[in-house]
Amino acid sequence: MAWRVLIAEDEFFIALDLETVFQDAGAQVVGPVRRVEDALALPLEGFDAAVLDLELEDGCCYPFALKLLEAGIPFILATGHSRDQLP
Repeated sequence: MAWRVLIAEDEFFIALDLETVFQDAGAQVVGPVRRVEDALALPLEGFDAAVLDLELEDGCCYPFALKLLEAGIPFILATGHSRDQLP
């Protein structure tokens, strides 16, 4: 069974590139979602891992990242921010 990867990204072309990379690797893509509110509404059993843009349309992805941590779902932050701008 293929991995299901959630993409949370509000920039269309970045989301499209990520989607293509994961699909080419054999993963099923969930999303992309553009808003933290939409990500928080998703059932966590709908995906196995996530790629999160730090800043989505409606704010920082940290509330969703914390939800993923609590559920034990692996994720990465894909951001243009430098490391010293992250907590």
